Amino acid sequence: MVRCRHPRARVAPREGDRIDAPAQWFGPGVPLPRNPNSPMHIAGLCFYDPSTATVPFSFEAIRSGVEQRLHLARTFRQRLVEVPFSLDRAYWIEDPDFDLDYHLRHVAVPSPGDWRSLVTMCSRILSHPLDRTRPLWEFYVIEGLDGIDWLPKGAFATLIKIHHAAIDGVSGNDILFALTDLTPEGRNIEPPRKRWVPERVPSTVQLLLRTAATGIAAPFKLLELVPRVASTVITSVARLPQYREDPPPAPFQAPKTPLNVPISPQRVWDGTVLSLEAVKRVRKAVEGATVNDVILTICAGALRRWLQKRDALPEKSLIAFAPISVRNEAEKGPWATRSRACWSRSRPTSPIPWRAWPRCTRTPRSPRA
Repeated sequence: MVRCRHPRARVAPREGDRIDAPAQWFGPGVPLPRNPNSPMHIAGLCFYDPSTATVPFSFEAIRSGVEQRLHLARTFRQRLVEVPFSLDRAYWIEDPDFDLDYHLRHVAVPSPGDWRSLVTMCSRILSHPLDRTRPLWEFYVIEGLDGIDWLPKGAFATLIKIHHAAIDGVSGNDILFALTDLTPEGRNIEPPRKRWVPERVPSTVQLLLRTAATGIAAPFKLLELVPRVASTVITSVARLPQYREDPPPAPFQAPKTPLNVPISPQRVWDGTVLSLEAVKRVRKAVEGATVNDVILTICAGALRRWLQKRDALPEKSLIAFAPISVRNEAEKGPWATRSRACWSRSRPTSPIPWRAWPRCTRTPRSPRA
């Protein structure tokens, strides 16, 4: 995992940013599993140097800043309502019991406040599922990081944990930039144009009636998918010669490793510092490569060393499942998930980085970073 350093920033959105998420049914490919071992949340960890801020750092100041920006993203105050017996997909409502203090957490890393102490705390936070009866996010302000030698003294971190049903990678970046600014001065936030109005949680009868109406409309919605399916079929047929030469990896065909076992709810998280400019230089060295390709190759190399250390390096290539955003320029803005699967051959069996370069089977709308 790669952690990003975001120095000299304080809580404030960019001018003109507004992120709206319509209260709609989940799109295909966004599961809501009840498996406690697969909580489906993602997280982002950022570091800040408050020494250049115009306002002294305090948790109260951050809380006030977040409260002033809740109207920039509707999903901040939206919670899920799930249909009984899972007869239909869940949908969003404005949470009538929204409590900002529940979502904002102020914590400190125990002594000695080094990197290991921080990742241990983050791992424990990520091991707990989000409360599905509340908006699906938590925001931690983390102090006590003076034991991390590459951070300036007095620096703090923020960890935001959000359910994947609410965001994908692109919209996650939008939310990050809605809450932060690249200059110490910050920017003025315009108040909401209209007062926020919470909604009542619908009754079971109302949910079932809505489910029935959705079932009646379903055949007509299927007709809207015909042009998209036809386009996908045409593109796939055009790629048949390429697939014969280099067939895409099939799911569930990975070789046996110590990782292919039932998982528990516990998570172990770690990270490293990478220069984005260095990653881009590597990308330019290989024709047609993307930033995602470089990161997957780095991960394949790390995985190879991990398997070698345990004398468990397989002879066949592994298969990685990577969700990627498929937003185009017209779809930027709304805070919701627009993602598809990327099946990639991860080649930790090769000691040569270029041979470990992943081959990713892309969908027609997959972005190229």
